Amino acid sequence: MTNAAEKLNRAGRSHSGFVRIPYCLMGRTIMCNGKQRKLGGSALLLCSAIYSFSADGGTGDFTYRELEERYRITRSSSSRSVRIVLENDLAERGSSVHEYRIKGIKEDEPYLYVEDWLYHATFDLGGAACYLSKNEVLVLSYLISFCKNKKAFVSSYRRIAARLPFGKDTVKKSIERLKGMQIVFTEGAAKNNYELSRYHVNGKLLRAKREETVVRAKGKSSAVKDADARAERERYYAARRNEAQRREEQMNARARADVTYREAEKKSRALDIRIGKAEALNLPDLDELRREQETVRQIMAQRLHAMNLTPDDLLPHYACAKCRDTGYLPDGRPCGCYPERTGRRRT
Repeated sequence: MTNAAEKLNRAGRSHSGFVRIPYCLMGRTIMCNGKQRKLGGSALLLCSAIYSFSADGGTGDFTYRELEERYRITRSSSSRSVRIVLENDLAERGSSVHEYRIKGIKEDEPYLYVEDWLYHATFDLGGAACYLSKNEVLVLSYLISFCKNKKAFVSSYRRIAARLPFGKDTVKKSIERLKGMQIVFTEGAAKNNYELSRYHVNGKLLRAKREETVVRAKGKSSAVKDADARAERERYYAARRNEAQRREEQMNARARADVTYREAEKKSRALDIRIGKAEALNLPDLDELRREQETVRQIMAQRLHAMNLTPDDLLPHYACAKCRDTGYLPDGRPCGCYPERTGRRRT
């Protein structure tokens, strides 16, 4: 690969890379200008980039210009986001000013897989060419992760918002714009917070836009080939984890359709908080709360049995029990469940 092509991939101007956005960051509360708020927008993307680039205990090395070219973050937003991330102890600087290292996030933390080109592709909306907003990229990537192999994703605005760093109104607005761009189609309309819709993504349009947006560099160095192999491995395991999560959400939705179970589950969560407080403060009603919790759990177990379900059915069922579909064993070694390239179908 030529030096120019290496710089193209290094800076992200090829738009062929990806970023991992941990779900734990999406609900993180931070302090900004003396106020508490959720980590979102450019700061979330920056923190996720540090997490993605500083894997395996290393450091992420990128300039404001490279962030702008990779994710369409302005330099002023990059500077402000770096300050927010460092002040809230989410990352630390490395040995140089442009090196960063993530803090407090495990390598096997569940994450949303987002491809770089989505920040740079333009789509037609009412006759005008429009970029996707950062919120729309997150919503679309979330839907894509569940709509592999032409599958539909059944969910509601509220359920999607519960996994992303914004409210149901923002999810609704983003989905309506994605529908206007012909990227997303739905069966059924989510008229309230609880009604479910079947979501489909326009795979043909997305593939065409990806080909249009991604710049292909001729010839690849060993470093770029290694990066491509890692990206393919990430996609493979992300698809497997999403399948496990899909099943978990479907089973929990089936159980919560039962009113008695749903109310008992809500009461159990409230009791967990009260028991934790009672244990911390050594309150006298601790034993009574534990007995009440046991009664509630018995009710939940009875309702599950009546629906031919078990508590294990409500948990994610990973294809590989050794690595839990992360691709890595607890000691950090790659898991042997990753198939050989020959004959493997892309997911």
